[in-house]
Amino acid sequence: MKRDPGPLSQIDPFYYDILNAIEEECQRLSLNMLYTSISVDHYGCAQTWPDTLDDNSVDGLLLVGLFIKRDIVPIPDEWAAKPIVLIDAYASGYDLDNVVIDNTDGAFKAVSYLIKQGHERIAVVGGCSKPVASHPAAPQRRQGYMSAVQAHNLPCYLTESDIEKYNLWTFEAGYYTAQQLLIDSPEVTAVFACNDVLGSGVIKAARDLGRHVPEDLSVVGFDDIAHARLTHPPLTTMKVDRALMGALAVRHLSNHQERLNKISVTTMLSTEIIVRESVSFPAHR
Repeated sequence: MKRDPGPLSQIDPFYYDILNAIEEECQRLSLNMLYTSISVDHYGCAQTWPDTLDDNSVDGLLLVGLFIKRDIVPIPDEWAAKPIVLIDAYASGYDLDNVVIDNTDGAFKAVSYLIKQGHERIAVVGGCSKPVASHPAAPQRRQGYMSAVQAHNLPCYLTESDIEKYNLWTFEAGYYTAQQLLIDSPEVTAVFACNDVLGSGVIKAARDLGRHVPEDLSVVGFDDIAHARLTHPPLTTMKVDRALMGALAVRHLSNHQERLNKISVTTMLSTEIIVRESVSFPAHR
């Protein structure tokens, strides 16, 4: 059984690919699957739980892309009794299986690539430093950026997204944050964007300010969603194997159903750089 909540095209493109992979793996293993959505706030933190999963026929849960805080909205008791696997999701205070990305190392590799191309004034776009209940991927990727520039004794350019106006991962956040960055710090020659959607916003902001990518500004994204190949120029980015994430999560869940007392396991996927046309040596080189 598959209960479709609506067009998957309305879902974040990163999670769209994961959901497709989950569906394919469920079909391969002859597992029935249904979809439902969970209300989240501006930072991806769960706010309410749907009634859909009160059905006793539901044997296990895959929670994709959200942040659960026990002190805000705890996992309901009737859910906690079932096998649960998180996919690019975080649940503080719970001991659950998880399939995650090595965000810190991926960001470190992205910025290190820019440094190898000769860039010394590199900024990060994505996230903010305010103590909010944000998805942990944002600070992890910012930490990877900071580790890379500090390892080479380079200055940090830590931009702040306007969280009152924009979700931290949107095109608008990338566009307006990059615009302010390039006006305030024109010496910046490269930007690491914490995801590809932000990266496309950075490219548009640079173009509107008369700076050419990559001649005047190099840009690297993260995730390698389909849109990264369609930006102008195509975006260099860190590839995340989303199909593998979805398939592994289903296998985790299947293992739990076979052995309910199984200890929790976290699987962390590495990333690889996909070189396209949005990076070049800085003009002064």
